[in-house]
Amino acid sequence: REYAPFTISGEHSIIPKKPLLAFKKQTSKAQAASANLTRSATFAEAIRRIFLPGCTLARNYDVESYWQQDDVFVIHCIGADLVECQSINTITKTSEPFVRWFHQYNDSQDDQILQWPSHIRIELVGPCVPSHATKFGILNIMPKDGKGNIIPGRLQSATIRCRNCLYHDYLSELEAQSSDEIMLRGEHDEQLGRDGFDFSRENWESTQYPNLVMAFNAGIWGYDSWNPTLRKLLGFSRPIPFVITSYTLPEAEDDEDALGQVITPKEELKTRCFWPPEINPYASRIIRETKSSSNNYFENGAWQAYLMGNMEPIRVV
Repeated sequence: REYAPFTISGEHSIIPKKPLLAFKKQTSKAQAASANLTRSATFAEAIRRIFLPGCTLARNYDVESYWQQDDVFVIHCIGADLVECQSINTITKTSEPFVRWFHQYNDSQDDQILQWPSHIRIELVGPCVPSHATKFGILNIMPKDGKGNIIPGRLQSATIRCRNCLYHDYLSELEAQSSDEIMLRGEHDEQLGRDGFDFSRENWESTQYPNLVMAFNAGIWGYDSWNPTLRKLLGFSRPIPFVITSYTLPEAEDDEDALGQVITPKEELKTRCFWPPEINPYASRIIRETKSSSNNYFENGAWQAYLMGNMEPIRVV
C-alpha cells in the first residue's frame, strides 16, 4: 500500500492561502499554527474529499443528497473529552477557523452542482465530556470582525455544543425521537434570548441526523467500548461518512483492523472505504510528548474514512 505524502498542494478549495501556510512552512511559528488549525483543516479536507464534486463513492451512494438537511449541515465529533471541552475557549477555538472558512467559501462552479448549507451545527459527544461543559449550552461561533459584527458570508448561523453520553445511545435516542419531541425539550428557548439566534423549527428539525461524524485521535483499536458505537454507525438507517484520525500511521492501521472486526467481510470494508489509512496532510507539525520512543506522535497524524450506515436503499448504481 502506498501512503499519501506529507505535503500540501498549492491551493485548497476551502482553506484560504494564509492558514494553509501553517502546513507548508517549517518555521516554529508555522508549526504552532498547525497545532491550532489541525482540526479545522481536517474538517475542511474531509468535506472537500467527500462532499464536493468528484467523490465517486459519495456519488454512487447518493451521499450528496444528504449534503444538506433543510439547509443545515450537522457534524458530530465523537469521543470528545477534556481536550476539546475544558472551557468555552477550548470548545470554540478548534472549530471557529473551519466555520470562518466555510462561511467565506466561494466557488461558483460548485454552486452550480450543490446548494451550500446556511447553517452549521457541531456537537462534541462522548462519555468523557466533562459535566460542566454541558452547562455551557449552545455556543454561537459565527465569524465576527474586530468590532464584534458578523462578517459577510454564506452562513446564517453556526453553533457548537457538548453532550455527555455514549454515542450509540445518542444515535438510538435521535432515531426514536420525532422532530416535535426534540423541539419540546425547551433547551433552545433559553439560548434564543442569550445569543439572539432564531432556533426555530426549520433550523432545528434536521439536527436529528449527522451529515458527517469525526473521531479525532480516537484509538478505537485499544478500547472495546468503541464496538457498540461502530456497530450502531454501521447499522444506522441512512449513510453517514465517518472519519477517524490517529496519532501515527501504525495506529491508523490498527484502527482499520478494529473496524474490520465490525465491518465484515473484508470486501465490504473496501466497498465502504473513502480512503484507507494514510498520512493526514493537515496533521499538527508539533510532536506530541509520549513515553513511546519508536514513533513520533502528532495530533491527527494519520486518518481514514468510511461510509457507514445503510447504503443499499439509496444506492443509485
